[in-house]
Amino acid sequence: MTPTFFNTKFGKIQVRIQKSLKTTKLKANIKLIPSQQTQNLLKKHKKLLKTSPNDIAIIVQTNSLTPNTLIQNFLQKHKTFFEKRAARLLNTYLQHKQNVNYMLVFGETMNIQKVCKFLNLQRKNSCKNTFTTIKKLYKKIAKDYITQQTQQIVQEYNKKYNISYQNIRITSATTRWGSCSRKKNLNFSYRLIMHPKPVTDYVIKHELAHTVHQNHSKDFWNLVQNLDPEYKKHEKLLHNPKKWIEYIK
Repeated sequence: MTPTFFNTKFGKIQVRIQKSLKTTKLKANIKLIPSQQTQNLLKKHKKLLKTSPNDIAIIVQTNSLTPNTLIQNFLQKHKTFFEKRAARLLNTYLQHKQNVNYMLVFGETMNIQKVCKFLNLQRKNSCKNTFTTIKKLYKKIAKDYITQQTQQIVQEYNKKYNISYQNIRITSATTRWGSCSRKKNLNFSYRLIMHPKPVTDYVIKHELAHTVHQNHSKDFWNLVQNLDPEYKKHEKLLHNPKKWIEYIK
């Protein structure tokens, strides 16, 4: 396994190349691999764990005969994907003492200060780049966007499909993107807005469809189809971030 480095907007990210005669395709993924320094901090002060680009590595799997120039060209070709994925890993695993300059919003990496300016958050403590602040920013963006989109969708389809809801709550859920109670209360994870807008909109429409059908019956999916004709495509993107780049382009 040969270590090398790949330049990104976050700095140098380690590349670990794994070559084998059994491997037939050139493929790569980016993972969180804590450095020795981070591991030592984790043992002593778990809550003070600092995650940096040094804790992220691109794992390349290829055939033993693949030339290094081909690997470098492959990495450059997919540089945008690696940067988006790196941003997501940093935002996902940071602890409350960690500093970071970027957020992943609607499938795009955005500078935190620009996000604050867009949201008109100019108070002294509103835009510190700590994990706690980032989480609050995500929740505010999610609350504003999801509430507005839900209202528009209901206004457009209510008369035709009898869609309605009671309340919207933004959560920190990590196991589900959204949910709908029997009382028509909607819950959405703030992490949902890390996806492109059409994917976020699909989840909103999916949960609104549950206000009519509290199941996943054929009638339910027919309603989802009427609300979002490309829902199958958006559902795949929801569970496969690797396809975001092609979609965004």
